[in-house]
Formats: sequence, C-alpha cells, structure tokens
Amino acid sequence: MAGSKRVAQSGKPLSEAWLSRIWQSQLLSDHELITSDGQAVKVIFPGRRNREAGPDFCGAIISLNSDEPLRGDVELHICSSQWLEHKHHYDPAYNGVILHVVLQHDCATLTPLQSGGPVPVLPLDGKVSELHRLPRQALQEPCPLRARRKADLARILDMAGEERFFKKASAFQADTNAFGPGQALYKGIMRALGYAHNKEPFEELAQQVPLVELEQKASAENPLRAGLVLQAYLIGSAGLLPQQRGISLGEADLGNKLDRIWHLLGSPQASITQSWRWRGVRPENWPMRRLAAASYLIAESNQQGLIATVLGNLASQSPKPEEVFMIPARGYWADHFDFGVAGARGTPLIGRGRATEITVNVTLPFFWAWGQERHQPQLSSQARELYRSYPKLAENQITRLMKELLFPRGGPWLKSACQQQGLLHLYHSFCQEKKCSPCYAWGTA
Repeated sequence: MAGSKRVAQSGKPLSEAWLSRIWQSQLLSDHELITSDGQAVKVIFPGRRNREAGPDFCGAIISLNSDEPLRGDVELHICSSQWLEHKHHYDPAYNGVILHVVLQHDCATLTPLQSGGPVPVLPLDGKVSELHRLPRQALQEPCPLRARRKADLARILDMAGEERFFKKASAFQADTNAFGPGQALYKGIMRALGYAHNKEPFEELAQQVPLVELEQKASAENPLRAGLVLQAYLIGSAGLLPQQRGISLGEADLGNKLDRIWHLLGSPQASITQSWRWRGVRPENWPMRRLAAASYLIAESNQQGLIATVLGNLASQSPKPEEVFMIPARGYWADHFDFGVAGARGTPLIGRGRATEITVNVTLPFFWAWGQERHQPQLSSQARELYRSYPKLAENQITRLMKELLFPRGGPWLKSACQQQGLLHLYHSFCQEKKCSPCYAWGTA
C-alpha cells in the first residue's frame, strides 16, 4: 500500500492519496504515457482501489505498445525507490503487479518482483503538475447512468442481476454436461469457499479431488470418523498439513492425527499446484478452516448425497435456504485458526454471510440449470424467484466502488441480492473496460 511521502508540484505537495485519485479518475488519458524503458501505455481500466493490504489497485487492464491487454495489479508511489524501501520485492502479494506508477523515477532499473520478473515503471513527472489544482470532485469517475431516475436504475440493476444469474446458470449447465451435476455443484461451493483470494486453488482442488472420491472415502468410515478422514484427504491434497509445511506440533494436536490419516490413505504427495494466498485473508477464513468446513458438509450430506441435501433444504419453507451451508465452530477448529495457532473463539467455520453468498451465487443458478436439464420448470422457476427476492448480501470492494460511481449520495434503496449482483455485472461487463457508451445503450434498451 502507498506510504505518506510527498513531492512538491508548483509549490503544493502532491501526496500518494492524490496521485491515486488522479490514476483512478484517468485524467491522464490525454497524455502520452511512456514507461521508463520506452513502452507506450494504454490504460483500458485503472483497476479498483484496494483498501486492504497489497497493491494499490487490483484488476487493472493495460496494453503495452498496443499488444494484447494485460490484466493485473498496479502499485503507486511518489518515488520508484519506495518499492524497495517498502520491501515489496520480498512480498509475493505483489507478484501480480503489471505496472509501477510513480511521480519520479529515481532508480536505475525496472521494479523487481519477488518472483524474479521486472515490472515496467511509468513516471508521471511533468504530466500531473496542472492537475493538483483541480477540485476533488473533478477526480471522481463520471458515470452516464448517474442521471437516471431511481426507478430506472432499479430496473437496470434488476436486469443486470438477472443477466449475471443466467450467465452463472449457463456455466453450471456446461459443468454438469462435462462432469456431472454433483461435481458441478461441489466445484461451485468449493470456489465460493475460497473467497476472492483463494478461489482458484479451491477450484483446482475440487477438480483434483472430485466429489465422488470424497463420498467413497466417507462411505467407508463410520459417521464420526468420516469428517476426520475427509479433512486429512482435502487438507493433505491441498499441501497444507503440518508435516507438509514443516510445522512441529504437540503429539495430541489434531494436525498430527490428520498427518497420520493422510499417510494411511496412501497419499504422501499434495496434488494442487496453485499458490495459496494468506495476505489480506482474515484468520477465521484461512484455507484450513474452510477445508474443514467442506469436509463436514460432505460427510454429513453423504447419506442423501450433496444435491439431495441442498435441494431438500431449498424446497422446505424452514429453515432458510442458506442454513444448509452453515457449519458452526466445532472441535479443534472452535479455538484454532491454523494448526498450532490458537484463536477463533467460537467463530463458525461457515457463518450466515458466506452461506448466503453460496446460496445466491451457487445454489440458485445451479438449480435453475438443473431444472432445465431435468425438464422440471417448477424447480427453475422457484430458483429464479428466490434469487430475485433474496435479501441483500454483505458489501464487498466492487459493490462499494459501484455505489460510489452510480450513487454519489449512497444507494440505501437497493432492495435485493439481485440488484447487488447487478452492480457486479455492470462492473465486469462495462466499467472494467470503460465501455460507458455500450453500458448506457444497454441500460436504455
């Protein structure tokens, strides 16, 4: 994240916070942007402001010398030497940086990554001197939808939310045809358990350790032991068991027990190649806890099967649909964040917030697709109507950004998860690549 160093421009100091606003608003679009090594930069999307640990902007899209667009992160500093001062070259969280934007380039080389590759440096000295005098509101991203009436915006967000729903449903149809319905649902749940930081390794793990394999192992054990066996198998396949990570524990620690089960299963090697991310992830959401939750969920639904368990909960009037995914704190994980790391204090393995995310983003589009596949229109209709009326979910970085763009005075009138999903759809379909005219035309169609 940016520090507090300042450099004077026309008698007024320019802070990194101001430089961030200039970058986000893209008031540099009229300037020729050239990196220190002579590459022409075209900014397609500046990225979304990261208010957590790590690079300043995430998900940026740029082109160098008119080549194919690059997607990644952007880090901003007043001076390029601050990258080394802040030791970002030792931090793998910055390996996704594709551009280092600075006011002054005071280093002799490009910016080094922990992974070994260099990052182009874009010096802005001389290009922002006139911008420091602009009022703050001039640095806010204009949005053509801002002027629309409240009723029109609500209609647009409902329409965008439904389009996102059907896009997800289409992906589930493809996965169902390729891997079978149970695996498609399991893969979606696993991806959701990874949150933003670890969704790719969770998805890869679901592919490497398919549902049918886990169900077979659970069926071979008594119900009390099945959860432990699946924990050992999933966490071991992820390469996160204590022995695999060189963690020494007391003999009675659960980690040692899972190590022994893993070896008895004849699986001494981890099967996942993706890197797990820890930076920016709250300890209660660390992968081991989420994998333990997945183990309990699969073990406890094994008698009926995952689809039947989730579908039965969806069809019933009570409890609420998300409650099938809520896994309370239990056993070792009731007071541990990781093997040998005490904490948690009864934090659920899957709380209501994450369970509702799984319901809205996985369960409902999956069952719409499955209803279509099985010629059960009533199931598809139920899933769609529930999606349209589901209460709002927790905010995230993208929904907060979109509310700032669309509703400068806030958007408390958002009524449903569908409308929140609409914000995400607009961001990914239009805002991310600054397709403002197509967005406006789409919204007025």
